Amino acid sequence: MKYYGEFVGKNGKTYRVEMTTATTGDDVEVTIAAGGLVTTIDSGNDIYRRLKCGGATVSIIIDDEPTDLWSGKATGVPVAIYEDGTEIWCGWTTPNIYSQKMAPRAVQMDIQCVDCLSVLSDIDFTSVNTSGLTTFLEYIQKALTVAGGGVHALNFKYVEPWTDKAIANLIVMEANWWDEEGETKKWSEILKDLLTDANMQITQAQFFRKKKKRPYNTKISSLVILPHNT
Repeated sequence: MKYYGEFVGKNGKTYRVEMTTATTGDDVEVTIAAGGLVTTIDSGNDIYRRLKCGGATVSIIIDDEPTDLWSGKATGVPVAIYEDGTEIWCGWTTPNIYSQKMAPRAVQMDIQCVDCLSVLSDIDFTSVNTSGLTTFLEYIQKALTVAGGGVHALNFKYVEPWTDKAIANLIVMEANWWDEEGETKKWSEILKDLLTDANMQITQAQFFRKKKKRPYNTKISSLVILPHNT
């Protein structure tokens, strides 16, 4: 079942939000509240942070309580944002800790989301089939597959000043992802280790920001994550 809504921005472009739940039934059109679509990115004091995650808030006006979106159990619902038909942001909903039965009238609610990179902090290395992974680039591509969860298709582009692509073929030893106690790392930690060694930063592009405030640090090499068809 899909919840969707559209609006036209000040730039004249049409934006569409889709949230697809596992519930069966007819798709439901919702109203996007005024100013109700905002994406964010980690700022922090460390501009050299290797893994820059982000989120989004989608404010909707709806008549009936969408328990598959608005409850403590409503997590992992894929969210996609489109600009004139092109997917420009993707992520997952987070659970709403506080919820109660709503009165039968239209209400506004804020759906909190995290971008695809954020979910890597919850996924163990061994929970994913890693057979055949040997190079730096292969590990990056696997991490994006894991982040997409089989729903979101992601790719990335290199951002200058990184011009030497030789690092993409560097051999990475799998033994790096176990500690002395035999515990494995999360995929977010694996990405951070890889990026630190390569002096790189990775982030999902945030399209609702001014162009002068790019969401990556141009003084170090960057990978910017984009939806597949961008």
